[in-house]
Amino acid sequence: MIVTLLLLGCGDKDPKDSDSAAQCGSTQGFVTGQVLGFDGQPTEATVAVYPEGDSASMWTASSTASGGFELNLEGGLSHTLTAYDDQGCYTSDVEVTVQACEELEQDLEFVDCDTVDKPNLYLYPEVDTPTTVTLDLDPQARVLASAPPYEDRWLGTAHTDGTWTPAAPGAHPSAFLFYEITLLPWQRGELQDQAGFCVDDLQGMLELLQAYGFTQREVQDYLVAWRDELPVSERYAVFPQRDVEAIAGVTIQPPLRLERLWLLVQPGETCPDQAAEIEPLDRSGPHAVEWGVALRGLQ
Repeated sequence: MIVTLLLLGCGDKDPKDSDSAAQCGSTQGFVTGQVLGFDGQPTEATVAVYPEGDSASMWTASSTASGGFELNLEGGLSHTLTAYDDQGCYTSDVEVTVQACEELEQDLEFVDCDTVDKPNLYLYPEVDTPTTVTLDLDPQARVLASAPPYEDRWLGTAHTDGTWTPAAPGAHPSAFLFYEITLLPWQRGELQDQAGFCVDDLQGMLELLQAYGFTQREVQDYLVAWRDELPVSERYAVFPQRDVEAIAGVTIQPPLRLERLWLLVQPGETCPDQAAEIEPLDRSGPHAVEWGVALRGLQ
């Protein structure tokens, strides 16, 4: 990315000078640039701006069809910029500080689109129970797919065999709750890639799920989900993730203890030197379990 600094209308005045805003008639600086797609060409997207010290709030501006955008930002403050497309993919965050009456050129580029694929959620109450399940996601994250359809929550009956019947009249039971979500740039660092396993093929992943305590039906669902969609690799590096609440919280009412395992799957050349310790899921009493997959570096 190329950063170019241009001074607007201030003559020889240093924009950092305390009188610069008065000389130029504004306290704002200007950020312009283009959003570049995965192919490096300009693309239409939405640019999100996070003010300094306030990651909970944001405002957005749409880029043009040619990818161009222009932002007016308060001079002297730090802002974080990112862009996202209609598929839920995000560029890496870029922090910028522009002085009053200054113009800064900053492009935003899509490099990779990370998602968490096919988390399957199984609820096992003591008796068939009317239940509400809610995903607690970052405001930027998007649900890309779901079954039954997720609209702010799932509402239905959780059955003792792990199946689910939606509350909508005439709806048929489903084998589990399924969803896929975007993985934001900052969340990539939440997935550990130090301790894991090397496996040769999909069968190695199935054996890993069994070692963690997933049932035959749950393992079979993994096989069905990935036998035609797992990218080809000579070997796979698999890094287990047990604590994923920072990425996607799940609230179950009435409460059930939830045991989760996501697998970060990478090409075999990233196989770890350190083996992960397998801590089997606690399957005692009423509970819920979930498996999910995040692919990285595989096509």
